[in-house]
Amino acid sequence: MKYLLDTNTVSDLFQYDSVAHSKIMQHIRKIDEEDELLISILTIFELDYGYENSPEHLKPFVQEKIQNIENQLSIVS
Repeated sequence: MKYLLDTNTVSDLFQYDSVAHSKIMQHIRKIDEEDELLISILTIFELDYGYENSPEHLKPFVQEKIQNIENQLSIVS
């Protein structure tokens, strides 16, 4: 089975101090290993928009999070 994660879920998934992070991780742990977590290219665009509008001192942190997301999840267009 494939699961398409929305932008808020992806943000919370990679923001470890988020209130929703642990709940998302509980759900992910329940899915089968052969299942696939996906994100839309639109989610990448939204994350990039957030990066562009971030304060300069936060940009390296935001960019690192986006790279982690792109490396760990499959992107569909």
